[in-house]
Order: sequence, then C-alpha cells, then structure tokens
Amino acid sequence: MILALIFAVLLNQEIRGKYIYRAIYFVPVVATTVSISILWTWIYEPNFGILNYLLKLIGVTGPPWLGTSQWAMPSLIIMSIWQGLGYNIVILLAGLQAISREYYDAAAIDGANGLQRFRYVTLPLLSPATFFVLVLAVINAFQVFTNVYVMTRGGPANATLTLVLYLYQQAFTYEEMGVASAVAYCLFIIIVALTVVNFYLQRLWVFYEED
Repeated sequence: MILALIFAVLLNQEIRGKYIYRAIYFVPVVATTVSISILWTWIYEPNFGILNYLLKLIGVTGPPWLGTSQWAMPSLIIMSIWQGLGYNIVILLAGLQAISREYYDAAAIDGANGLQRFRYVTLPLLSPATFFVLVLAVINAFQVFTNVYVMTRGGPANATLTLVLYLYQQAFTYEEMGVASAVAYCLFIIIVALTVVNFYLQRLWVFYEED
C-alpha cells in the first residue's frame, strides 16, 4: 500500500508520458496469475534466472530463491506486491484526482509547505480510498493460491503453504473433505472477522467529505 501510494502520487504529477506509465503499471493486473507465476519462476531460477545473473554482475551469489525455506515466502511476497501494485495505484490515483484543488490552495494560503499539505490534506482526504485498498488487500492475502500452487506447491518444507492451498490439498489430494470443509469455514470466519474489525476501526482514521 505504501508503494502504491508513492507511485500514485508520482503518477498524479504533470509529467511527460504519465498515461504510458499508468498503463505499464497496470499490465500485471490484467495478465493471468499462471503466466505471471511462470515468468517469475524463470526469474527466480537459481542457475539461469535473470535475478541471480544480475546479482552475479555485482559480485553477489544469489540464493535458490524458491528452493529454500528462508527465501521462498519472501520471493512470493515480492512477486505478489509487483502483481497487485497496479490495481492499488489505480484506486489511489482515482482518490487523489477526486481531491479538490481548493483544499491545497487554502492550505498554501495558511502557510503549509508541500509535506504539510500531504500530511494534513492528502492523507485524510485519501483515507476512503486507502481504506478500500486495505480491506481488499487483507481479503486477498488470505485467498492466495494460484501463484503458490504453480511455483512451489507449498514447499519447501511447507514454507509457503497457505490456507487455501492447504484446503485444496486436503480436499483433492488426500480426499479429506471434512477437514477441507472445516478449513473453509475457518477461513470464512477469519476473513469476515478481520473485515468487521477494519470497518469498526475506520472511524478512527477514515474521513469522508460532507456535502
């Protein structure tokens, strides 16, 4: 979310080619998760992958990213951030463009500098869009399946085993439908509980413009 906010603020400036940049950042969102997972599997390939090749150019020996318990989950997290960044940027960018210029002009007249305008004008007025992104991010985090299934199958040593993948394994690998159903109910309860908590806590930091 922090990265998405930074890029959204940058893409909201009057810079040359900003529409091209916006399209580039959104490409991973419209690409299929399977194709992205295969692409990043190639990137992370320890012997011929481009990531370890670039590290080798600066004298660093890259690890087997998806082959160790230490690096497998961080590798998937990096890929997931890259994949979902464009969607969050679009939402936050829309929120930024919905903020009236009058607020910034009023703050400038009161002597607020750029950082103060961002802190006391942009962030509060952007909070509804930020809240929307937060709720979706929490829900999506508990529904990760395809990229883990394609890239690691939950390994090594269950280091990347997610709830949905565990549910899938219990249901379709071990045919333990009862366990799979229990996991599904638990997953549903967890997501609902966290969503309710987020909606309850929004009153502390989300500000809506009054008509």
